[in-house]
Amino acid sequence: MQAQYTTAKKITLFFVAALLLAAPVHAQTLKASSTQITIGRVIGCNDSRHITLTSTSTAIALNAAITYQSGDVHGSWLYVRDMSTGNTTSSSTAVHSTVPATPSNGLDLKIGLNLANLGAGNDKASLVLTTTSPAGQSITINVAYKGDLNCAGVTSDNGTISAEPGGLVLTGLAGQQPNAYVLVAYS
Repeated sequence: MQAQYTTAKKITLFFVAALLLAAPVHAQTLKASSTQITIGRVIGCNDSRHITLTSTSTAIALNAAITYQSGDVHGSWLYVRDMSTGNTTSSSTAVHSTVPATPSNGLDLKIGLNLANLGAGNDKASLVLTTTSPAGQSITINVAYKGDLNCAGVTSDNGTISAEPGGLVLTGLAGQQPNAYVLVAYS
């Protein structure tokens, strides 16, 4: 009876040890809030996007670099900026950044248009994030530029702005501030 108990105990301990060895030991994982973004050319509206990088545990050091499609004629039309340090790149020369440990708000990266006169065409590039400590993880964020991407409330119509009255002369006595109302309309 004692021999059966000892054998069962050894088998149980063996399986527990095997499960513990197979389980990850608090693996750090880099996560991005988005892996696909589209930017346009309307400055202050759609010419950049922010993504947030987070860690599942301790801080993660990484390099961020941009790769362009083969044959891209526009060159360095895209940039990435680490908003905590201001470090910026628009090429395969990487900037070094650190994602803070959990809990935190993460690392804010701004991805934006580098050349405002890129035109109405379309382009694609990739932001490649590669961890250096711990090494071995990477995330690719695909970036599409669409020159005809619209913004809500912003149009490219060259309409007419008019003011009523057409001419305005203000006069007043010394020490007083004259005022008048002007109606501005767009058509």
